[in-house]
Amino acid sequence: MNDEQTAQLSSKWTIPTYAQKMLWVESQSGSTQAEGENGLFTLDVPERVVTLRWGGEEGPLLTQLAWQPDNLDWDGSVRIGGMVDAIHMAAWPGLDMAIAIVHIGGQPLLPKTVPFQPATARQRMPYPEPDWFDGFDEETEFGYTTWLVSEESSLYMLLHDAMSSKLPVHVYGQLADEDQGWHPYIALPILLQAVTVFSP
Repeated sequence: MNDEQTAQLSSKWTIPTYAQKMLWVESQSGSTQAEGENGLFTLDVPERVVTLRWGGEEGPLLTQLAWQPDNLDWDGSVRIGGMVDAIHMAAWPGLDMAIAIVHIGGQPLLPKTVPFQPATARQRMPYPEPDWFDGFDEETEFGYTTWLVSEESSLYMLLHDAMSSKLPVHVYGQLADEDQGWHPYIALPILLQAVTVFSP
């Protein structure tokens, strides 16, 4: 695959079966469905950044990926900047703890957005000020995504406080794998992995 208009989303991570017909790659020239366990797709024209959408033109945006030839190295991650709009708490069969389904309204984070400066940026002074608004692509559509987290997790506490205080957040997570068993119950199961809460 040497055509710069053709690539696949992933090579190291296998897209779960339930998600293989739900992923669309969107660019300024339009959108196309990603196919198969690696998400093969072709764009009409090359783009520097593409946006991954769930379920088609009406579905929520999940993340933005920087273009690179052949393989975009997507690992199933979802990155959103927005607000916590609702939290549903439920007990699930076979689990000893309740699980929160957190509804977050927002837009995908830019590929360059990071929650903190990595070690590779140690010499790049000054370090940037954390900024909620500058972290996401304001020109993309607003949408709603659902995030799963244990009630005992400190991440849940942060999101609960953010909703109570109406504080903006950046959230980071990953599509649930097939063997984790969430897809028969939840349309878009994203496992919450990290949260940044911003001051008003």
